Amino acid sequence: MKAIKDKFPDLVPFGFNDFSGGTSSLGDVVQDMLGVAMTNKDNTYYDRNLDEDYITWLKAFRQVHADGNISDDSFSDNNDAFKEKMTSGKYATMMVAANVNQGNSLQTWLSANPNKGYIAIDGIQSTKGKTPTLSQAGLSGWMINYISQKTKNPAKAIQVFEYLLSDYGQILTNFGIEGDTFNYIDGNKEAISWTDAAAKIQSDDLTKWQKDYRIGEFIQFGHDRFKAYNKASYVKAVWQQQAWGQKYLTPQFKMENISPEPGTQEARALSAITTKWQTTLVSLIRAKDTAEFDKTLATFKQFQKDNEIKEINVTRDKNIKLNMKKLGEK
Repeated sequence: MKAIKDKFPDLVPFGFNDFSGGTSSLGDVVQDMLGVAMTNKDNTYYDRNLDEDYITWLKAFRQVHADGNISDDSFSDNNDAFKEKMTSGKYATMMVAANVNQGNSLQTWLSANPNKGYIAIDGIQSTKGKTPTLSQAGLSGWMINYISQKTKNPAKAIQVFEYLLSDYGQILTNFGIEGDTFNYIDGNKEAISWTDAAAKIQSDDLTKWQKDYRIGEFIQFGHDRFKAYNKASYVKAVWQQQAWGQKYLTPQFKMENISPEPGTQEARALSAITTKWQTTLVSLIRAKDTAEFDKTLATFKQFQKDNEIKEINVTRDKNIKLNMKKLGEK
């Protein structure tokens, strides 16, 4: 980090983009890269936030911050600020939760600097010799869409859903119009290439691509099967990153939807714990020394206990078992 800072003083040595309650760049992503288990050997819920290997790395990040190599802006930057820095190549290295919605920023930088694009690397490694295990999309998908009770014409709304999810609707939203923005390769309906004009705009003028074409922006109805018809449906800047992650993808289907039912006391307690962890994570990295780090972590552990984490985990364990039964696992 010091070598980066000395040689490139205008760069932020290490950046990251969120502390969200789900997958966060210094939470689940780091845990996945360290190969932290999802469950105990008996398939009961494992608290990854308190994993010894993970805590070791959080202490390392604390030292990185103490040495001045993590900008305090990273703790307050919103998504637009993060993307602006990525677009202008301000980060020497960065931890990103996913490149979903980051592709345009990465491509803008790559187009302006063809030999300086960001690439994925094997960065942090387990101190226990474990292999990274990046989570795959789940059986139930990553997003659920609803039609509001206030919808004046629910039948028409359902028709829009069905249209966007149809084969024709997927081709239209992902690739545009045949002959205008794409062509089928040798008549194969499952092999697509951009027209020369569309490929040039996607590569060289992302602002125009976004503003005038809007291709691939209906992410609520995205389907990977259709994306796979054309490698270039993803901007060039993320190709290497996606290829790099393939070898680490690991299904974690048994962990789907295991949290307590919304509206229950357990769900409210879990929400409080999740929020507390987000603020705790920031405090751990910004701790002035290891003593403050340990004290902050101990406070969080007590907070979990006070909010009945054992009861929450009983529900999680039950739901893990139900998922395994559905999957035909023992």
